[in-house]
Amino acid sequence: MTTPMSQATIILLVEDNLIDFHLIYEMLTQLGDSRVEILHADTLADGTQQVNTHRVDLVLLDLNLPDSDGLDTFIKMRQAAPHAPVVVLSGVDSSELALQAVQNGAQDYLIKGKLNADLLMRSLRHAIERQRWEKRVRETEARYQNIFNGIRDAILVEDLNGHVLDANESACRMYGYTREQILQMTAGQLAPPEAFQEFDRLMQEIEATDHTMVEAPNLRASGEIFYAEITIQKDSLGEQPVLLIMVRDVSERRRTEQAYRNLVENSLQELYIFQNRRVVYANPAAVQNSGYTLEELRALSPDEVRANVHPEDRARVAHNAEARMGGQNVPKLDEIRLLTKDGRTRWVASLAVLGEYDGQPAIQTAQFDITERKQVEESLRHRLAVESLISQLSTQFINASHDQMDAQIDTALQALGEFAGVDRCYLDIFNEDRTEIVKVYEWCAPGIQPMQDTFVGQSLKDLKWSMDTLHRFEPVYVPNLSDLPPEADGERQYWDTDQLTSILLLPVAFKNTLSGYVGFSNVSKPKEWDDADISMLRMLGDMLMNALQRQRADTDLRRAQEHNRLLLESIQTPVLAVDDHFHVQYCNEAFTRLFGLNPAELTDRSLLVYAQEIQHSIFFKAIDEAIHTGAAQTTEGWLNQRYYQVWVYPNPTGALSIAEDLTERKQAQEELEQARYDLHQMMASVNDALWSGTVDKDGRLIYRYLSPVIETITGVAYEALRADSRIIRPRIHPDDRDWVFQRFAELNAGQRKKSTMEFRLLNDDGSITWVRDSQTAQVMPDGRLRLDAVVSDITEQVEARQQLQKRLELEALISHITTRFINVTTHSLKDQAQFALEATGRFADVERCYWVTFNPGGDTIQDVQEWLAAGIQPRRDRLIGLSLDTFSWAMKELRSEGILSVDRLENLPPGSQHRKSPVAGAGRAVHFGHCPGILRSNGGVLGPQSRTNLPPLG
Repeated sequence: MTTPMSQATIILLVEDNLIDFHLIYEMLTQLGDSRVEILHADTLADGTQQVNTHRVDLVLLDLNLPDSDGLDTFIKMRQAAPHAPVVVLSGVDSSELALQAVQNGAQDYLIKGKLNADLLMRSLRHAIERQRWEKRVRETEARYQNIFNGIRDAILVEDLNGHVLDANESACRMYGYTREQILQMTAGQLAPPEAFQEFDRLMQEIEATDHTMVEAPNLRASGEIFYAEITIQKDSLGEQPVLLIMVRDVSERRRTEQAYRNLVENSLQELYIFQNRRVVYANPAAVQNSGYTLEELRALSPDEVRANVHPEDRARVAHNAEARMGGQNVPKLDEIRLLTKDGRTRWVASLAVLGEYDGQPAIQTAQFDITERKQVEESLRHRLAVESLISQLSTQFINASHDQMDAQIDTALQALGEFAGVDRCYLDIFNEDRTEIVKVYEWCAPGIQPMQDTFVGQSLKDLKWSMDTLHRFEPVYVPNLSDLPPEADGERQYWDTDQLTSILLLPVAFKNTLSGYVGFSNVSKPKEWDDADISMLRMLGDMLMNALQRQRADTDLRRAQEHNRLLLESIQTPVLAVDDHFHVQYCNEAFTRLFGLNPAELTDRSLLVYAQEIQHSIFFKAIDEAIHTGAAQTTEGWLNQRYYQVWVYPNPTGALSIAEDLTERKQAQEELEQARYDLHQMMASVNDALWSGTVDKDGRLIYRYLSPVIETITGVAYEALRADSRIIRPRIHPDDRDWVFQRFAELNAGQRKKSTMEFRLLNDDGSITWVRDSQTAQVMPDGRLRLDAVVSDITEQVEARQQLQKRLELEALISHITTRFINVTTHSLKDQAQFALEATGRFADVERCYWVTFNPGGDTIQDVQEWLAAGIQPRRDRLIGLSLDTFSWAMKELRSEGILSVDRLENLPPGSQHRKSPVAGAGRAVHFGHCPGILRSNGGVLGPQSRTNLPPLG
């Protein structure tokens, strides 16, 4: 492919890896203004063909191609294009291969993994430039310069007196001098004085062999001393003998070696080197953990080294060591036990490899102390074994029947004793007051005398020290009987009789009460226990006690079952138990009598095979529902002319059904319901409402009974009021609300036993209903307050009482006015009339009260006397002189009815509308009433007038 760029330079890229080709191609395209043509070949044959057919200014050559590999690739390309500079591309960072390529004429050796655009561009430009320069000097200096300046190590050419004749660029950089400076120096100026201590020996070696190699300190221009690997080759420059010296800086390697030595010396790992089955090196960690000094370790003989390995591991360790020295493939990692100088056993993870030490085969080992890990693993294995034993014994106890329990406890004691490695394992049970041992289960190892008979009946009073400990639910642990405290005299005498050496007693309890103990004792040798084992064994002891208590419970259960069976047979309540397939497991005589069946016919047979009276009975339906839903069921109904309530309780195997005969109760309940209905109907027909209720903790009235007529009285829906008594509160007249609530609070607080209240209720249409609420309070047996009340509508009574009171007040007023007029004089008549008008106006609660007199002809108004409420304008002047024809309708009414009363002016008949203005004052009066005087020609009218609605005058 060809890509134009800024320079007219043709580059042949010989690369078979497309990814590398594209990466390098992208780098080449970053030349900016340059123009380049790139030719691509993926084999050496293709590349050499393109060199022969195109002008090529530079070759980028991958050494590893499908048809050629290594340095041979470069040589063949060089032969095909001797005048084109070749830059080698390689994925391998090999200084040797790079040197060979450069020595054979390569312009550069580029590592693909370290390549970038700048480096590539610089390398290409330098290669082209060097090729042009080499073209001019190729015949005289090509070979020398390629080697001399292309190598990375420093190269010095010195005469036999040490004068520097030539130096490459690497030497200048390494020593810190320019080429001109270093050519004026001698070898003595490039090394510190101590480096020449071996000078004579080196010269002798050169004379003998023409070359030598040494690692020695060198001196930089800055005064820094660095170590270098120096290769000296005797050569000649023309006729002059010279020394060709190559210097490689090994400072970094030496620092690495020193760091490794420091790491080894300070490592927490134990590092050993064994040679000829002896210790030749051990780092400080190995020395410290072994208990020996380094000199003592080196002085150990092969047999003594072998003796420091645990006897059980010696043969395996020796075999692996011999096999490893013989070159056989054996596991490198092993876990072994070593013995310290003082005889302690240590576990180590040992990693061993075959290596060299001082040029001789040796075994190098790195060891990690894993003693603690091994102890944890051993403890874990022990714990798992205990847990497995617990699980096994638990399963056996769960599956054991009542009759097998004693044998199972003996088996468990044997398993515990053998697992714990004791001579005797036993379970002692106390009596209820914990004063003596009443039962003993015991296992003894072979050859150990049983003590079971001795323990039964043993008094516990003499074992006060151990019993006090057990009562605190703490273990009694005596590793050695000689360690018993002085206060344990009774225990010492008792246990000495058994010739015990150690003992462990673990308290066992049932329902938090000490019931006995599990004992472990040794006769042959003392036994030590750790806390973890004691805790696990306590669990096992509790399990044994629970199993024993289960046996007792099973015995009690059997007795209870027999008792219950006899009880169920004696009662008259039908009882039926079935499994989930409706097979009868139990039924008492009352059940079979209910259906007229024989008990033997039902037992272990399915209800499904019997008559429809069973299958369709309330029993069957409830049982079927309980079995299928898993929930308890209750139902009731008639069966064989009797009324039963049935309870069904599901269980894992089926269901239990119990029935109660409620026939008499049902009949009484139906009679009661009828009585309640009759009472309800009766109360609905009377005018007064009855209610009964209780007061809850929040002071809210909860109705127990409420007459339906309450809805008529209060205007509140019956069901709504029954649901919430508080909805009546907003209907109580605001002027009455506080004192009504206060009276209710006094009843609730017990301050009153009875209360009768008369108050007003507000109706939806704005009218008022007067009610009387007579309440009686009493405290019920459960402490709640009960209220019983009668509510009556007394609206008519209150209104009648108010009218009567008004009439009495009116009669008193008339009497008072009459008395004043009897004694009136002529000159005070007008004053008395004014008094009468005012008294009448205030009594009637009107705004104007007036007296109108007619002229003798009876056709006009002659005079008007009026009383006015505050703020009311007089009308006297407007009325005097008016013709009575103006009031024709009113005069007609007065003459025919005697009284004229109009509640509102808009209620005047149509024929009087055009006449109302003079009477009402431009329509401002809304109510007026006229009472005639003496209807003669000079008669008059007494009239109250108001802008507001007035009640009837009566």
